[in-house]
Amino acid sequence: MNIIFLSKEYPPETGWGGIGTYVYNIANALSEQGHSVHIISLALTRQSITPLSSPKLRGEKWGLLENIHVHRIRPVRFPTPFLNHFLLRSLEIIKFNIAIILKIKKLMKKVKFDIIEAPEWRSEAFLLSFIKPKGVPLVIKCHSPSVLLNEIYNPPSPPLNKGGDGGIDTRCVEWMEKITIHNADLVLSPSKNLADIVSEKMGIKRDNIRIVPNPIDTEIFSPKSPLPPFNKGGITKVLFVGRLDRIKGAHIFVSAIALILKEVSDTSFILIGRDTNTAPNNSSMKSYMENLLPPAIKDRVIFLGNVERNGLVNHYRESDICVVPSFYENFPNSVLEAMSCGKAVIASNTGGIPEVIEDEVSGLLVKTGDVHDLAEKIIRLLKDKEMRELLGINARKRIEGKYSNEVVAKETETTYQGLKTKT
Repeated sequence: MNIIFLSKEYPPETGWGGIGTYVYNIANALSEQGHSVHIISLALTRQSITPLSSPKLRGEKWGLLENIHVHRIRPVRFPTPFLNHFLLRSLEIIKFNIAIILKIKKLMKKVKFDIIEAPEWRSEAFLLSFIKPKGVPLVIKCHSPSVLLNEIYNPPSPPLNKGGDGGIDTRCVEWMEKITIHNADLVLSPSKNLADIVSEKMGIKRDNIRIVPNPIDTEIFSPKSPLPPFNKGGITKVLFVGRLDRIKGAHIFVSAIALILKEVSDTSFILIGRDTNTAPNNSSMKSYMENLLPPAIKDRVIFLGNVERNGLVNHYRESDICVVPSFYENFPNSVLEAMSCGKAVIASNTGGIPEVIEDEVSGLLVKTGDVHDLAEKIIRLLKDKEMRELLGINARKRIEGKYSNEVVAKETETTYQGLKTKT
């Protein structure tokens, strides 16, 4: 099949966020099954607007896959000075949508496509959903609709437009996402939890949403390390990977550290991820968390900021426990990555996480936002090496059996082929 993925974010140029990572993984997974994949993504510079072969990470090296094609585009430009005051985000979506349609029209002169997949978030297929190319079904993959994120962040993050009322803009973005989902030929969700939420908030039948998980490359994220171990001197390491954001619960983890060190003193704590202004009064979360730490234990906590993906893999491998204390996650990459590396994961019992982690079998679940429960579970595993190793072994087996590139690619392929048959 010839497949188009729409994703404003796509690595390495525009980073390794949730949607970009998903598209990268599924594109590589489908290409390995012999399909040709085209990705239409955002260009940050004029030099990046030409089509490129997609890099694929293998260990420490970048290779090339001939059947993956990345097309970087930029939104069309037309002046909207008055409307920008009220509808800045909505207009940005429309301008990028127009550029997407122009690119697809150009590509279809050369290639006969079978499927187009796009995320629901920020409605990259909004206009396309009204003028779908004949015979090419539109699939919308849910990640986290804006209506859900706006509720979680309650109150919503400040609007991008300066000085204007963000309410109209926010409602327009939510409306466009809803319309895009309703116009799709098929809606996918990585978890049952998110499918239930989308069904309720978007007003579509739950039976019309197909569950297809997100994949993880088990060759890259694997237990074996080609590098010398980071961990020396018998000190155990507890790892957090994710934005330093209140929705990710990084502050819950940091608040638990003093309790943990009272019971297991030979432990260090590493946080990987960029800072955000989601602490009280829209201040730096990193600074806020540093102030939560008593001076006597600050040297046991390391904030590494962003880490390149090959380096990230080795941090997973060299950790003893990985924590994901989020307040909500639809289907977190950090859980998949840590489990794929054979690590014991302690994560919040929220969103799609309980669908991935079998409590007490392939990881541990904790009460969302509960500092003491998180501290107790971390202490338990730090003291019980045999248990954390067994959880890591079971975690790896679960990932290989349900979420590897090969498994998810075949499920996706079957889903696409069934849709093509119907249309």
